[in-house]
This record gives sequence, structure tokens and C-alpha cells, in this order.
Amino acid sequence: MMIHQGRRSGVVLKTFLIGAHPIIQACIQRLKIPEIIATYVKHDRRFKPPVERMLRVLIPNILTARTPIYEIADWLARLDESSLGIDREETASIHDDRMGKALQAFQQGRHKDASFRLALSSIEVFELDCSRIHQDTTTVTLYVERYEVVDGDRVSVFPARLNPVQRQPVDLPEVPESLYRQEPSTSAAQPRRPAKTPKHHSPPTERGI
Repeated sequence: MMIHQGRRSGVVLKTFLIGAHPIIQACIQRLKIPEIIATYVKHDRRFKPPVERMLRVLIPNILTARTPIYEIADWLARLDESSLGIDREETASIHDDRMGKALQAFQQGRHKDASFRLALSSIEVFELDCSRIHQDTTTVTLYVERYEVVDGDRVSVFPARLNPVQRQPVDLPEVPESLYRQEPSTSAAQPRRPAKTPKHHSPPTERGI
């Protein structure tokens, strides 16, 4: 809300910014976003406004604000709260810290199920054609059972200490210093002798027979 002093004394002109918020709120109502979020988050009576109504304000903030999730109270001061689906009392309680707690409560809840439900609601409400959409999610877990240290022709194997639950290496094994401080052996220092070439034998002649 922006307040302008009128030409007459005691006359004040109040201006509210509406923008695209009625359109955004119409989509939010059609998708039933607050109702879906309320189904999958933990309710706390001490938290006012509730998480679903806080996130209802956050959606147009992300879509329209130049610096979303920052100075939300100043951003709300220029708007008509009715265009956001909230009342004046709730507007006074919305600020950055309260919005951060709402996001934390949503993340600690069943946020993945809520996101999946919202996706289904979007497909149903807007009649999206998903005939060419294919989602293939595969989880691959890689873990290490042993480490191998190669030193020339010698291979040393060290078992890895693994977390029995996550199957992840707890720490790297200590490699003996002897592998890195070995003296070169005498046999390795000697050059290889060239292979003996076979002597050429002339074919037997009649005199040899």
C-alpha cells in the first residue's frame, strides 16, 4: 500500500499494487495448493499464519518479486492483501524469519509426496498431455570394498572399513611406508641380456655325407 497526501487537509489517497496476483491466485485455487500442502505437513497451533497460507504468499513472491524470499514484509506493504488470499492480520505476521520457518516445516514434512500430488493435480486440472513424458528414476549405489596399491609387479590389497548401513568408506586405509621406500633390487638394476641368436647351420653337402 502506498499512501499519498491529498490536496485537501485530512484527505489521504491509498494505492495498492495488484499486478498479476489475481491470475496467480486463480491458478493456486484451481490446483488446491494450500489444501494439498496442509495434508502433508505437521500442524502447529502456535504457528500463525499456518504453513500452507505462508507458502501461498511465497509462490507469487517468487514469481513477481525482483529479490524473492527477501524483505517479504516490504514487498507485502505495497500490495493489496486480498489479491493474495490473506487478511490484514496475517500480513502483519509475515516476515523473512517466519517464512524461513514455514519452508523448514514443509521440508521436514512429506514434501516429496506433496510435490508429486501437486504434479498430478496440474495434469488433471489443465488437462496436460503426458503421452510423450517418460520418467525413469533409478538409484545406483556405489561403494568400495577394497583398495589396491600397485608397485611395479607387486599388487597390495587393503580392505576398506565400510559403514554397515550406508556401505560407504569410513576412512582410507593406511598404506605401509615400505611400499614407497623400497630399495631397488639387484636383479631389477641389472640390464637384461640380449637373447641368444641361433647359430646358422649350413645345409649338409655331399662331402659331409
